[in-house]
Amino acid sequence: MMAKRDVTKGEAPPLTSSLLVVGRDFVAGSLGGMTAVVAGHPFDTVKVLVQNGTRFRNSSEAFRHMLKEEGVRGLYRGIGAPLASVAIVNSTFFAVNGQAQKLLHNKEKDGELLPLHKVALAGAVAGGVISVIITPRDLVKSKLQVQERKPPSPSSPLHPLHHQTTYYRGSWDCVRKLYAQAGMRGLYSGLFVTMIRDVPGDMAYFFTYEYVKRTLMKELEKKEGVKPERPPAWVVVTSGGLAGMSFWASIFPLDAIKTRLQAAPVGTYVSAWHCAKQIYAQQGWRAFYRGFSATILRTFPTSGVNFYVFETVRQLLTPWVDGLQQKV
Repeated sequence: MMAKRDVTKGEAPPLTSSLLVVGRDFVAGSLGGMTAVVAGHPFDTVKVLVQNGTRFRNSSEAFRHMLKEEGVRGLYRGIGAPLASVAIVNSTFFAVNGQAQKLLHNKEKDGELLPLHKVALAGAVAGGVISVIITPRDLVKSKLQVQERKPPSPSSPLHPLHHQTTYYRGSWDCVRKLYAQAGMRGLYSGLFVTMIRDVPGDMAYFFTYEYVKRTLMKELEKKEGVKPERPPAWVVVTSGGLAGMSFWASIFPLDAIKTRLQAAPVGTYVSAWHCAKQIYAQQGWRAFYRGFSATILRTFPTSGVNFYVFETVRQLLTPWVDGLQQKV
């Protein structure tokens, strides 16, 4: 018969212990995500503008136009939705990945690192869960990023390929109008393509992070003769930066479809496949890689900082969490 767990010797019950660990990852993920959003949003605005039709020829042209017409403030257009949701999004993303890794790790030997194929599988689980949360956020963000401060003249050379017929005063106004037009279904426009983007993308994301980090740590151990107690900052930033680049490099055409689908007025496309066919028919295969340079430039520092803040806060909170587990 299985022995009962002894909670009188300073060990927290399993549920309490798990909640404390999830809470630690929630705080660390929230702070990491906020830092990444503020640092990377201008690049994201440029990416969305370039992906949305033929309005700009390249990332540089879009960037110069935004600075000239609206200044730095224009580059942060639409930041309200991601900034308001980043605590939930990033913390959920890292917490789900952490719990998935823990479940997959149960049959491994003590002290043995989780095999990389299981790291990738945990990333896929996190990507699937987070897709449901980020779809409405990205929809609102995209619509705000592509609209002008005022309706453009049809004769303007900057008149967008898909004329935005509804104008939004901000994130909540956008949510209200989208819901009025199509209900909850309207707020989840692009869910399917978001999911098929994020599941494989996040497999690559966490696989690359762990692979690069483990490789660099082995090299450090060979060089110094002693295994470092924890990864140095440059290892975490490098691993995180390359992880972000692997995400975008593996799924960028899907992101182009998602952006065009979500930025277009409601009813423009009947499905992601319809959107993809229209993009190809109008602009060819190169259209699926519009904005790629801005994205790659953005992703290394933002993803690197995201992982660095997450790992640093997590390490700072771990002794406190361990102490609470002993007291509960």
